[in-house]
Amino acid sequence: MNLAAQFSFSKLEIERLLRVKLYIRVLTLLALLYFARTLANRSSGFSTGPSLCMFRNVTGLPCPFCGTTRSVGNILIGNFNVALNMNPLGYFSLAFLIVLFISPLTIKRSSAFVAKKWWSITQRNQIFTIIALLSVAWILNAPRLF
Repeated sequence: MNLAAQFSFSKLEIERLLRVKLYIRVLTLLALLYFARTLANRSSGFSTGPSLCMFRNVTGLPCPFCGTTRSVGNILIGNFNVALNMNPLGYFSLAFLIVLFISPLTIKRSSAFVAKKWWSITQRNQIFTIIALLSVAWILNAPRLF
């Protein structure tokens, strides 16, 4: 199995999602959001409990994605400014989940487009791209880390 197949949604998964009626996908999404909101309310926006970040647990330093789960939790309970301060990626994560449930075909097309572009560049450029994206994420999150 190649690396692209491991990190993208398989055709079978997308086809299964497309076979499910839209109203069932929306109801499932609403049920998941309600359940997540209930959990977020009980844990103060997922702020209580142990850290799940492997990078932080190993190095003691926050990664660019630290705070995303707490950010989503704060969005769900309505603390939008706190969520933005925790990590702006929380908004993107929640938007991705909603688009995935509402329109899985959009995710399929986007995934195919990105995979095609990704594998058309050299491995050296792929490494530089990953380093650049992580650097930008760390720079954007630097104010909240200190």
